[in-house]
Amino acid sequence: MDRSFLLVLCLVTLSNVQLGQSQCDVVRIAAAVYEVVGRGLETIEKDMKNMKSDMASLSQKVDNLTQEVEKVYSGFSSLNESMRDDFRGVETELSRVNEIISDLGGHLQTHSQQTTSAVTQLDTRLSSLNESMRDDFRGVERGLSGTANMICDKIEENDNQITTQLMRMNQSLTEQIVNNSVRYACGGTANWRRAVYLDMTDPNTNCPSGWQLTGYSKRTCGRVGTGQRTCDSVFFPVSGGPYSQVCGRIRAYQYGVPDTFFGYKTGRQTTIDSAYVSGVAVMHGSPRQHIWTFANGAWGNDTTSQVWNCPCD
Repeated sequence: MDRSFLLVLCLVTLSNVQLGQSQCDVVRIAAAVYEVVGRGLETIEKDMKNMKSDMASLSQKVDNLTQEVEKVYSGFSSLNESMRDDFRGVETELSRVNEIISDLGGHLQTHSQQTTSAVTQLDTRLSSLNESMRDDFRGVERGLSGTANMICDKIEENDNQITTQLMRMNQSLTEQIVNNSVRYACGGTANWRRAVYLDMTDPNTNCPSGWQLTGYSKRTCGRVGTGQRTCDSVFFPVSGGPYSQVCGRIRAYQYGVPDTFFGYKTGRQTTIDSAYVSGVAVMHGSPRQHIWTFANGAWGNDTTSQVWNCPCD
């Protein structure tokens, strides 16, 4: 009820009635009460306007949050649908609150005594809405947590699969490079398998067990024995089934004066199990069967009958 209207009504009433001192005091008190009530009503109206503005801002924020959540989780249809339902419930509650605020504004103009109950009802609705929104966002948080765990598990699974696939690709590529290098070294034909490969120019390559790294200017592997007529053998297993041909290359360096087949020519070393050559011999099987021999003579262009020279060019 408008405050100015109440004061005018009181003045009109007072002009037609002869009042005593105590009655005047009562009137003054009543006027003061109306003044206080009027100010209180103005404050309530301002508070309600602020509440309307706050609720509108809250509604806008909820709408914005709904759009952001829908963008982030557009790929998860079931979760999005559940979230849409939750936010539809929030929008419904906000709509109800707006209706209550509108009704409350109308009641304040004609029935100020209903303000307390309306504010109580609004407080109850807001508390219910607040709790509902907490539950909704707890559900969203749980959904996000579950989704994050699922994404992490999927990433870890894919990472393991990718790592395994890359290892297979790397192994396949390495085998292809090795096979191609062997193929070109052995006439360009296919179906060659590499049994052993020692690149002593690589400082990270070590001699196999049974040989030792020589102390010369070149990194080479040599025999462990120190006697004049000794040899040391190393066994290299061949995987992948039987084979019919052997192809290979050895790079060696001369030290001192090697004497090719000196032990064999002098009758001292006459079997392939002995030190019959100054060089490298390739055998296979058990007992040993000869494949080929790499002999090293004192001079490459001397084919005389000297026992330390090669018997052929």
